[in-house]
Amino acid sequence: MVETVVLSEKGQFVIPKRIRNKYGLAKGSKLVIFDDEGKLRIELADSVIDKLKSFEQHAAAMQGASHLSGDGVSLPVVNGLAVKRDAREIT
Repeated sequence: MVETVVLSEKGQFVIPKRIRNKYGLAKGSKLVIFDDEGKLRIELADSVIDKLKSFEQHAAAMQGASHLSGDGVSLPVVNGLAVKRDAREIT
């Protein structure tokens, strides 16, 4: 699916309704924008958090120790994103 959007004076654009409906996006939904060598990529924040958790679990298993214990423990920074496990926040 390809859609063209127009950037406003404030740097905003509207995600087409068909895409919002498909991904369940509503006011307040969090998205992550990646600048990937001249290409912009938008992903759902929860999807990015899940990928980072999976990466951390895999890395911990490879090291033979888990770093996922405790509340609010920060996961490693990947692609400039740090994710707090329990707060489910991207910083």
